[in-house]
Amino acid sequence: MKKRCIFLTGLAIGAVVTALVTPKTGKDLQDDLIKKANEVQKKIKEFDIRDINLTETKEVLKEKLDDAKKAIDDFDWAESKEKVQKKFEEVTERLNEIKCQLANVAEEMAEEVAELKEEVVDHLSEVKDQFFEAKEEMAEEVAEENFEERFKKRFDEIGDEH
Repeated sequence: MKKRCIFLTGLAIGAVVTALVTPKTGKDLQDDLIKKANEVQKKIKEFDIRDINLTETKEVLKEKLDDAKKAIDDFDWAESKEKVQKKFEEVTERLNEIKCQLANVAEEMAEEVAELKEEVVDHLSEVKDQFFEAKEEMAEEVAEENFEERFKKRFDEIGDEH
């Protein structure tokens, strides 16, 4: 069981070292880690304790551990920090550009809405004026009809009296 743990530890260390020293995007790194985990899982299933040479395993583990130490020692934290800061500044700049674009679009839309509002108000005013004109015309027509009817009725009344 101890030999199996040593072997698996070597595999895990190798996967971690590979992930740390390979410059990749988050998605690529995630895909690679999943791939490595699947490979380790497959090797575990295929593992046969009789195939292990203890001396060879110790050497492989020592090499992997040395590789991991070297990768950690060689890792340039300052450069990494600069890269992260540069990316952060690029993202911030792009967000500011988008913010300005959105402000411009909002301003243009506000102008268009104001113009549209003015057109609607003007049109409603025209419709209102036309409505009141039609109302007055109809009132005049009704008044004229009533006058004619009243005149005719009064004329008939006068005729009947004489």
